[in-house]
Amino acid sequence: MPHAVSFAREIGRRDILIVAATKSEIFMVLKNVEVCITGIGVHFARRKLREVLETRPSPSLILSTGVSGALTGDLLAGKIIMATKVLFGDAEYETARVHLSQVPYLEGPVYCSSKVVGSRIARTEIFKQTGALCVDMESGAIAEIGKKYGIPVAVIRVIMDGVDDRLPEFESPEDDVEMVEIMSRISLGMKIKFARKAIVAVLKLNKALLTLLDKPTRIEVREPDKRPDR
Repeated sequence: MPHAVSFAREIGRRDILIVAATKSEIFMVLKNVEVCITGIGVHFARRKLREVLETRPSPSLILSTGVSGALTGDLLAGKIIMATKVLFGDAEYETARVHLSQVPYLEGPVYCSSKVVGSRIARTEIFKQTGALCVDMESGAIAEIGKKYGIPVAVIRVIMDGVDDRLPEFESPEDDVEMVEIMSRISLGMKIKFARKAIVAVLKLNKALLTLLDKPTRIEVREPDKRPDR
């Protein structure tokens, strides 16, 4: 098996491309750094990020961020998660780590799903099988594109919904019509059921991102060593 080799370096905000599904998730940093707003789900994330990377110089780091759902009962709204890896289908992607000073967070795997994981049973099963702390619908596609383009990807997610919260269930949209329909359903759900949790989560996430962008940050990238085992 290849060895994992760590490389550490310092980068500034101009070297970072922040990728999120919606503007509302990163509203405090929209003017601070270059962003790519993809829309919800793996299909739009893959498509939009590829379009952006084809029209600009490659960033030093892609940062996938936004809200996520807890896979364990002890993770509450507002908890920051920094991915150690992203699990997506049969693939497993190593992630870069960034230095978050003065911001409490947990490190662990992040699970990416092409559809909403809505029930406690389903979420608990994912945790048992993978050890992932949270689930989102974009980071796997973003990590996939980052690997294809040779760009390190870090993932910082914030918990919004807990294991007992039920979100509107849907598959990742594949076209604009589906996206509009899903966005309207999510917007209604946020107003009725998750308004407080969404506010807590987004404010905590944006505070962490502002701290990260305030000064040059140290990143650690793990890459496979091409040397054979001895």
